Amino acid sequence: FSIDYMLGETVAAFANESIGAESYAWDFGDGNTSTAENPSHDYGMDGTYTVQLIATNACGSDTTEQVIEVVTEPTASISADVQEGCAPLSVAFSSNSPNGTTFEWTFEGGTPESSTDANPTVLYESAGTFGVSLTVSNAAGEVTFDANDFIEVGTLPEAGFIYDYEIGETLVNFTNTSENADNYIWHFGDGISSVDIDPTHIYESDGVYLVQLIAMNECGMDTISQEIEIITPPQAMIEANIQEGCAPVTVEYQAVSGNGVTFEWTFEGGEPATSNQQNPTVLYAQTGTYGVTLVVSNAAGDTLVTASEFIVVDSLPNAAFESMVEGLELTLMNNSTGADEYFWSFGDGNVSSLESPTHIYEEAGDYTVTLLVINDCGADTLIQEVQIMPNQITPLEALQMNIYPNPTNGSFWVDITGLEGNGRLEMAIFDLAGRQLKPLLEANAILPFRERYEISDLPKGVYIIRASWQNKLIHKRLIIQ
Repeated sequence: FSIDYMLGETVAAFANESIGAESYAWDFGDGNTSTAENPSHDYGMDGTYTVQLIATNACGSDTTEQVIEVVTEPTASISADVQEGCAPLSVAFSSNSPNGTTFEWTFEGGTPESSTDANPTVLYESAGTFGVSLTVSNAAGEVTFDANDFIEVGTLPEAGFIYDYEIGETLVNFTNTSENADNYIWHFGDGISSVDIDPTHIYESDGVYLVQLIAMNECGMDTISQEIEIITPPQAMIEANIQEGCAPVTVEYQAVSGNGVTFEWTFEGGEPATSNQQNPTVLYAQTGTYGVTLVVSNAAGDTLVTASEFIVVDSLPNAAFESMVEGLELTLMNNSTGADEYFWSFGDGNVSSLESPTHIYEEAGDYTVTLLVINDCGADTLIQEVQIMPNQITPLEALQMNIYPNPTNGSFWVDITGLEGNGRLEMAIFDLAGRQLKPLLEANAILPFRERYEISDLPKGVYIIRASWQNKLIHKRLIIQ
């Protein structure tokens, strides 16, 4: 027999060329048979088949065989053990072609870039999405299979960020510049975190903060850190170890400021008068009340703090007094300065702690009056001798003297009433020590009496006006302001 077969088809026609045969038995080599004289057969798939023909008649049979190769155009598809993963990614490809004889692969982004193996293995070292192309050939022809975006290769992320901050503020805007990342964790350096892509954060206080960004994807993570300095205008407060004391006073100052960089002090009445130390020490040698000024600065600005009358410098008290004697009665006018307590000794065994006491002696005589004045800084003493001598003129209660206005600026009226008649009237002005300063009148006068006086040459102070009329005596206190 002969075979009629066209490459690329699956059907073969068999022409029986046997001689003297009466029957035929065909075996097509693929498990199928026929008794037709000239059969056709569809193999259905590529392959090499042994075809057998048995020709038979009454005398016996004869057998012949031929080999037929069925070849159709190749088919192809691409598969891989993995199609996505993290670089470096190794991929085992399969051509899935049952009838291909030659294979031409092209691997975008892979190593190798091409191959003629039926099932090659390719390495991808860079991130990206890559296509694959396969051309399969055999004797019947060729077919090309293209798989676009077939392999997806990931890689580790690359973390990055920038920030926008203005000195003097506490708010910071962060911009994420990371690559190949899916998720993010921010640590702002003050215990606060965020998972936002581009977060905004407010810092509670000045300081240098280490900001950390962790960028993540399925292949892993990457971390980047940057320092950011938060500077707001300075806050300041003045403190001192003492604010009052006795001269000389040493004061240790403290500028209470959490964010100050430079300090400019001015000390009224102090030594030194200025300082740029944060915590200076200042000496006050003179009595007085003094203010302090502090200017605290940083890159965001400056703050002025003023403390008026902040330091009080005290001194030793000064004892001073005036005395007025009237009969056995001693009146003391305390003119001391800077004292808190007073202790009097009248020289007769009696004492007092009043500021300006009055004391009555039991008998005339010379007495030593002592005044002791005290404050926190110390004490001072003044001693004066006073002469106590009873008046020889008996006062008459009916005689009255009125001075007005009192206090006065130097111009005043004197009224003497209570008695009537004509007699010798004498008036004079004395200081508190009993010394006569000037006479006011020495003449006969008729009571009631009224007269205006002008005194411009006496300094401000307390004085005594004494009037006598017909051996009657009266005193009144006059205050000149």
